[in-house]
Parts: sequence; structure tokens; C-alpha cells
Amino acid sequence: MLKTRKWLMGKRFSIRAAGCLMLFPVAFFPLAVRAENHQYLKLQDAGFENIVVQGNSFGTWLFYGGPASTPEKRPELVAEAAEGRTAIKMKTGYLRQTLPLSPDAWNQTITLSLKARGQGELQVFLTYGEVRMDWKDIQDFFPLTEEFLPYHFRMKVPEKATSVQVNFGVSGLSWAVVDEISLTLGTSPFLQTTELPQTPLPGNIKLVNISRFATCRTRPYGTLLWRLTDGRMGTGAILEFCPESRVNIYEFIYPQPQEIAKIRWSLPSSSYRLLADTEGDGTYEKQLALVTGEKPISHWGRQEWPWAEASFWPPLKISGVKLTNFARRNSTIFEFEIWAPENQVKKLVSEKEKYLTGLPELTKGQPVNIPEPQQEEQFLKGVHIEAWMWNLPGLLQQKPRPKLSQWKYFQKMLSDIKGLKANFVWLFPPRTWVETATPEGKKRGGQASDVMWPSQWARYSFSENLLQEFCDTMHQEGIKVFTQFRGIQLREPTEQEKTLFAPVVNQFYRNGLAGLAREQVLAGVDGVAVCEDEDYCRVALLISANVQTRETFLKETSLKNIPTGLEDTEAMRKWYLFWFTHYARSIQEVCQAVKQTNPQALTVTNIMADGAYNSRLDWGVAYDIIGHTADIDYFGTDPYFTLEENDLGHYRPAAMAKRLLAGNKKRQAIVTLNCPWAESIKKHPLFYQTFPKIAMAGQVLSATMQGGTSCAYYRLQEYLFYEGYDQAARQIFSMLDTLAAWGMKQAKIPEMIAVLGSRAGQDWWQLKKRCEPQVEAYDTIRGFAYEKAVMELLFVHGYPFHFYYQDQPQTLPDLSSFALIILPFPYSLNQTSFEKIKAAVQRGTKLLVFDRLGEVDEYGNPYPRPLLAELEEKGNFFFVREDILREGFSIKLQENLCKKIDALLGQKKRIFFRRYSQDVELACLEKGEKEKFICLINWSGQPATVDVGLLLPTGRYQGFCRDGEATKQVLIASQPIFSEKQLRLVRISLAENEMVVFYFFPEEKK
Repeated sequence: MLKTRKWLMGKRFSIRAAGCLMLFPVAFFPLAVRAENHQYLKLQDAGFENIVVQGNSFGTWLFYGGPASTPEKRPELVAEAAEGRTAIKMKTGYLRQTLPLSPDAWNQTITLSLKARGQGELQVFLTYGEVRMDWKDIQDFFPLTEEFLPYHFRMKVPEKATSVQVNFGVSGLSWAVVDEISLTLGTSPFLQTTELPQTPLPGNIKLVNISRFATCRTRPYGTLLWRLTDGRMGTGAILEFCPESRVNIYEFIYPQPQEIAKIRWSLPSSSYRLLADTEGDGTYEKQLALVTGEKPISHWGRQEWPWAEASFWPPLKISGVKLTNFARRNSTIFEFEIWAPENQVKKLVSEKEKYLTGLPELTKGQPVNIPEPQQEEQFLKGVHIEAWMWNLPGLLQQKPRPKLSQWKYFQKMLSDIKGLKANFVWLFPPRTWVETATPEGKKRGGQASDVMWPSQWARYSFSENLLQEFCDTMHQEGIKVFTQFRGIQLREPTEQEKTLFAPVVNQFYRNGLAGLAREQVLAGVDGVAVCEDEDYCRVALLISANVQTRETFLKETSLKNIPTGLEDTEAMRKWYLFWFTHYARSIQEVCQAVKQTNPQALTVTNIMADGAYNSRLDWGVAYDIIGHTADIDYFGTDPYFTLEENDLGHYRPAAMAKRLLAGNKKRQAIVTLNCPWAESIKKHPLFYQTFPKIAMAGQVLSATMQGGTSCAYYRLQEYLFYEGYDQAARQIFSMLDTLAAWGMKQAKIPEMIAVLGSRAGQDWWQLKKRCEPQVEAYDTIRGFAYEKAVMELLFVHGYPFHFYYQDQPQTLPDLSSFALIILPFPYSLNQTSFEKIKAAVQRGTKLLVFDRLGEVDEYGNPYPRPLLAELEEKGNFFFVREDILREGFSIKLQENLCKKIDALLGQKKRIFFRRYSQDVELACLEKGEKEKFICLINWSGQPATVDVGLLLPTGRYQGFCRDGEATKQVLIASQPIFSEKQLRLVRISLAENEMVVFYFFPEEKK
């Protein structure tokens, strides 16, 4: 997807390509040597010390972006300067100053330098009067933090330029304090490299890495932060995306001062600042380094991990260190190390638990033959394909054209699919892939080629029904066919169709998508995607909506007036709900068209994954509203396993499966998961450290065990067969067949814990914060962060849980069947859901609440008194008062919360798990009280030992286990039959990267 940014004047343009702009390291100490071969261009009042405001004129600077009637949006002079007495503060709009240029400047490098602090991004750009240039070449965006930092923009002066215009400013929720601007030609004196401190260390000093003993705290919030200090280069942490801020801050804090000799981290950002707290007062007063780099640093294509390293001798006494990454594109930190002389390390306590003794060991016995499941018993296991994979363009050139089943390329693809044990393919997109030309003579390309059937709705379609032949051939092989569009090109509407109206999503587009769905179902497709690939619908402000949309909104909401801009009002909140709902109705119309054509055809999605979280108000994708409105069969998205996007690390597919199940009325999910993106270990060795083969198979097993009902890999070729990773896909699909034969499709997550998420709580809190006069950027994602913190706690420590949206009270189950209800962020709580929670608590269900107490209703209107305050006074209620967003989710706090959860569950806790600080995932499904499925996935990169316990009724039991290789009998204390007492806690040893599922059942069951 091509992403764009909005220019201050409302135009749109692409983000500049990497490499078009160079940023160089700069000195942060007073310069001792003045660089030669440069020329200052004389900016007037570059430090904003002598400005006199007259209208839109700020001295020699001109202000653009706000009418004179809104002075609160104009810049202001403030005393918080980087140097001198005053600086300029920008809240919206931009400032401009023009300087003349002589022909001597042509083709020289020009450098704009400044110092700035603030929130969000500062946009800078240089324009040259009559010389027109691409936006990607003349602009940049600088992420801001609360500290003054130096920024530099460089480019070549174009020929024929007679003047240069300096522009800088902010838009949206960004604000900036700017000072000390300079403009130079040639080699800028500000562009000097400053290295990290490199003091030689004595050769006889033994150092120990003490980073894992520090409390790690980040802004924005980050999950699984212990991966930063786990000693493994394949794991790292990207902090949560925060729309209002682009800076990442890491703090490592010690309970008492430590003397350190070295700090190093990988992968370093291209621009960063490193500070230390040397006085123990929580402030970072000592600057260790300030670097602005040339280009983003990546692990792609590298043979070794790049490191940033600083050394100190004599040792530096610190209570904490703080790293601020402020590059335009922040890097993943894969490992952060703090080294101290062994004899100087102050008392630090490891959090590692001691192994329990005397436990019976669970081992694997003789192989067991399990019959293959019947087709109706199988999990849906698929792979994305495209028509070029069976060389459809070549087939269409054959005269006479052979049957598809006889085409050698199709036979090879079919063999690959069946070899994986896949039972459906996801055709993406259903096009011929023939590069025909437009009437203007331009090639349309594969994505825009003819759809594979004669269509009344597509702009380009093939004269024969190739799709039907494809479906018939696949069905003969027992393989289902799903289809997925991206970038639909509809025919031109008729004059009558042009008059059709629907808000949010154009009615002609809705009709076209529904028409295409009907045509595909008639061709024999088993499952149709009812929206485009990674679909979303950005929310627009009402001021830009057309008259019909405004009238529809007022009619549906019974409001008299509409909001004209971003505001924290009921009208604004109902506008978001209006947008979410009408987008969902557009999908509903396609679902209805599919079912009217063939009730047996399945409706599916591969909707937006990333944009729906942390910024739903921007992207317009509300899972619960879509799923409960459209009534989709398999609600799906693509939560790829990758360190490029963080959302609970390797738990990301599982977390998204939970959200999709909760969002869908039918509680069925489909997740598209990824193969490796790099073609070879030789070219990209570091990528394969971040994506081991356990990632390929483990993400599928994890999502399935957490309730996911279907999965598909993107895609068969090219990615699936990189470096033999197809073997991992074969292993997991074969495992799923075994689990299906055991009846795991009918198994359920134990009803111990119900987590009730609040979409409205997340959104209305974010809107409220965005509308405050002084926005605290990181606080806008508070609701999203708390949901992820709760999921991290439960996933990491092996607590099975159901996830629901309390925003859909009509689909909530009887909550009294759960021992514990957890509310991650109940800022918004509707009255109906509250009554269901209240009834469950009155019947003995315990309630664990984080951060908020139900302050507003489903429309964001405040209650006279928070709803949950009533329950807080009556028992069975525990409120977590720690501010996890600000203080971090430390291991100690997690352990304390686990103790509280265990106490609240009491005798109803049926699964026990000790992971001994190892990265091992546990999941559980059950068929009644006596049949249990326990999954263990060892993500730690080394052998691991864990303890697992089950609370079962009195009786004698046996078990099978299925790993990536075979099915075997389970032995406990070397015996194939064991009592429920022996299952209460057993020791299990796992090989490196092992994944295994255990099936326990009564002795008498055959």
C-alpha cells in the first residue's frame, strides 16, 4: 500500500523514497574547528530574538495556514529557547522566508539546520520559485520529542533557481518549538561526526551484562520488553505505533546505583540521544551521545548485526540510562546491553525461579497410528495463489488450448498444494494476469488484467469462464476455492447509476462489489472475500462530507447540528459510529448477495490489520461493528509474524484471532500468515534469525489453539519455498489433520477467564485526549496499550481466556459461567453490559479491573458516577492502580498480578503452568471435563523445561502427543496409564524450537 502524508495546505504527496535525502551526524559539543568551503545564507532573525508581529508577518517570517480570526492557531514567541531568549512555537500552519540565490549556488548542496522540540512531526521543505520539483526531493518530516534536538535537511540547488524559500511547520495534533535556524551552501560547519565515547578498558577487567536486571520502561508503550535483554539477537521490540508521536524512548532503571563500563545496542537508529541518570534522582542530566545519522539502518542484506557501543573508564556511576530514537524511521532494537565490572556490581536479584523438585516427568512413548480425518472434520488449511503460478497467460496462447488439468504448470502447482496437505486455495486476485493494453496503449499489468470470467461489472473481463473451469478442476481434487480482490476496477456507471447514493461507501461501488461476488459464486467459488484485500475506509471530518451524507447523518442520529471539526462531543462520537456502521453495512450488502446466490457459499475477509489498532479513529475499521453487522462466516485479516510491526511479538496471530472471534457474530476467524520474505539465508542471514522455522509453523498452531478456526499462508510462490520453509508448512498442516482426527475442532477454550474489551473506551479516550489543549501524545493510545498488556499477561503466563467486546452486549454469554472477568480499560461501559457484569459478580464471579471504572457511556457521555464504583464497594472486585502506560509492565508487576489472578480463580483454576522465565507458550482447549488439549511452543531458541498441571475429575487417564514429526503415546513416570493426581503437575522437557500438542483422555476412551 502506498502511504501518503497530508501537506499543510491540504495537498497530498508521496513520502520521499529512501536515499533521496541524506542526514549526517552532527557535533553536539562546541565546535573547535570551523569547516571550510561553505557560505552562510543570511536568514533574518534566525533565532527569533527580535520579532515584531504585524498581521501575518512575524518579522521577516510570513505565517500561512490559519485565518486572522483564529489567533490561537498562530505561532507564538516563548521563552523556552534552545539558545538565546526566545523561540517560536507552532501549533498549526507554517512559517516562510525567501532568500535570493545567485547562479554560483546551482548544483551546490544546501543545508537547512534547526533545533526543535515538541510532539508529532515537524515538516520542512525548500522551494525555488519558478523551478518546479517533486515533493519527495524538497521535503522531510522530523519526529519530535520533549527535548531540543538538532535536525538537518540537505539537497542540491536546482539550476535556474533565483531564490530559495525556507518553510517549516506542523499540522494535525503536532506542535513544535523551533529555534536557531541556519541555511548554508557547500560543506556545512554543523555537519561533523561525533562518535560515542570510546575509552579503552583495562585488559584484565571481567565485565558482566546487567541489562536484564533493570526495569525497562518505554514511550510509547511496548510489549514483551524482556526480549530487549534476553541475549538473543533474533528477538527485539518495536514500540507501539502512536499516531501523535514518532519518537521512541527506552529507559533502563536500577533500584540502586551501578558502576558501568560499557553500553551497546543493536540495531542502532540513525538518529539518537543517549543520556544517563548519574545523581539517582530520576532525571537524565548527563548526555553521553547525540547523533543524527545519514540513513535508516536495517538488518536486511547484512552479514553481521550492526552495533552502537560506548565505553567508560573509570566506570560511570548510573541509576539509569535513557535512549531516545528520533530518526524519521526508527529501527528495531534487537538487544540492549549494559556491562559492569563484575566486582562493582551492586546487589541485583535475578527473577529466575528455582525448579521444583520431585515432579513426575512426561515423556514420549511408542508411535501411534491415527487415521486421517474426513474432509468435513478437517481444519481449513490454505495457501494464497495467483494465476501466473500456473502460467495462465501461457495456457491462453495454446492452440488448441488443453484442459487445465493437463497443463503441466497447473499440475506442478497442484502437486505443491496437495503436498502441503492444504484443502483450500485463496485466489488473489481472480484475474488472467495477461498484460493487455488500454485503449491509450498503456499496459495494464497483471493486477489490472481481465477477471477470469465474462463480467457485467468489471471494467475488463475475459470472454470465457476460466474461473469456473478452475473451480471445477480444484473441486475434483477435493480443494475448495476462495477468491480475493485488490484494486477493483469497475466499469463506468450509467447515468442512472451515477445518481445512486450511500454514505461512506459509494452505492455504485457497493453494487459492483456485490455483483462481482454473485458472478464468482455462480462460477463455483466456495468462499468470496466481501471486501478488498487489507480494506479500510478512512474517516473523514463532516466539514468535508457532501450534503447527502450530512442529511443522512442528522436524520439517523436525530441531531440538529453537525460538528465542523475535531471536537470531543457526542455529535463527533456519533459521527465516528455513523462511519463505522455504514462501512459495515457496505460489507453486509455483499454478504447478502453471496448468500442469496448460494446459501452454502462462505463469506470471508482479509481486512486491515495494523491500522485498526492504536488509530481506529483514522482508519475506520471497527471489528465488532463489522462482524456483528455484516454477519460474516470467517472474519479474517493478516497478522503477520514479523518484527517490522509489533503487536505482542509471536503472540500477534493469537491476539488477532481473539479479536476476530470477538468481533464476529459467528465467532469464526481466518488468519492469513506469512512465509519468509527474504529469498536466501546467504543474502539475508539476519532476517532468518528473526524468522526461524518455528515462526513459520508456530504462528499457525498458536492462532489455532487460541480459537482461530482457519488459516492460510501468503503465498505459495515465491515465498513459501524459500530455504525449505515449505517443510514447516507441511509439518503444521499435518499436525492439524491429526488434531482434527482427535476431535479438536469441537474443543473449546476453558471457561475460566472472560476478557471484555472496549472499543468505545479506546476510541473515546483517544478522541478526548486529541481534543485537549495540550495533548500528551503517548496517552492517546492508553486504551489500546492496556488491552495488549492484559493479553501479554495472560498469554505469557499460560492463562486460557475468552475475549469479547462489551460494546456488543447482545452477544455476551452468561458471564457467571466464568470464574473471573477482566476489564482491561473500561473507560466506556454501556449500561446493558454493566448489568450483565454486575449479575455475574453477585453470583460469585470475580472482577479484575485496570485503570478506569466506567466513566462514560457508549457514546462517551459522562455518568454522574462511574458505573463500576458501585461494584468496587461490594467485594469480588480488584482494581489495578499501577499506571502501566507510564511505569511499564515489569516482570515483578506481572508476577504480582499472576498471584492475584490465582487467588481470584481459587479452586476454579484448572490449568497450571511454570515457565521458569523461558519463552514458552502454553494454550489449552477442552472437550468437557475429561478431555484436554495442551499445546506447548518453545520460542526460546534453546532447550527448555516447564511444568504443566491439569485439574481433572477422579479417574485413570492416557494420552497422545503430536509434534512436528510423529504421533506418540504419552508416558508419565514411564507409565502409559496414569491417575488425575499424577497430572496435577508434571515436568516436560522441550527441544529447541519444538512445538507439541498433548491430548489427554479417559483410559476407557478408544
